[in-house]
Amino acid sequence: DRQGEPVPEESLHRAEPAGGVPAAIRTAVGFDLEATLRLPAGGWNAAQLELLDLFPPAVRQGMEAARRHPSFSFLDEDQWYDTLQVLFARFRDGDPDWEELAFKLWVTRVLAYTAAHALRGYERSQRYLSATIADYARRSALKLEGGGR
Repeated sequence: DRQGEPVPEESLHRAEPAGGVPAAIRTAVGFDLEATLRLPAGGWNAAQLELLDLFPPAVRQGMEAARRHPSFSFLDEDQWYDTLQVLFARFRDGDPDWEELAFKLWVTRVLAYTAAHALRGYERSQRYLSATIADYARRSALKLEGGGR
């Protein structure tokens, strides 16, 4: 039972020995890209649109465009950092509108990351992720010190 979600007894769990990432995983996209492109467009309601007003203008405008056609490149690492700050401050667990909006934002970020970095290969993706984490840590430390963004 994980976070209240029952796990059927017949479910198999296998642990593989630690090691490098297999070549088959390094060269494959692990989700249905075409189906995922449609996810940010669906199911918007007035409450979600109102919550969207809390986000930076580029994110708000980009998500509004994503309602009409696949659009995700606006949610780069800088906009994602700013989006996370809003989510950290305002997200309400258990609120279906917040949860749906957070999901749409996350899917949009995954699409942006996939198109800009993951499709260029595993090594490049890993370098990008490491650099992004270091940058986010630096920004957060500066913010805590009162030194800016």
